[in-house]
Amino acid sequence: MLLLVPLGDVLDRRRFVPVMLLTSAVALLLCALAPSIGVLLLALGVLGVTTISGQVLTPLAGDLAGAYLPGDDLSRTTNGSKCRFMDSERHFVD
Repeated sequence: MLLLVPLGDVLDRRRFVPVMLLTSAVALLLCALAPSIGVLLLALGVLGVTTISGQVLTPLAGDLAGAYLPGDDLSRTTNGSKCRFMDSERHFVD
């Protein structure tokens, strides 16, 4: 994460985020279909590296926000991710 999050500042976030999400999806599929423990560990490593798209989405929302109310768009994105985290914890505890 320390190495890939700064790439969101260097690269175009509009292309970086979908590539990270697609790579995560492929890694998840590879985890599900892994024929051996070695392939599973490799896929889990790739998955761990590519699950940073949530941290890159907040600055992307700030870049894409309108000139009139950029704080509104940024707060909606941040609140949405926080609600998603809280909801996933609630389902995990139940």
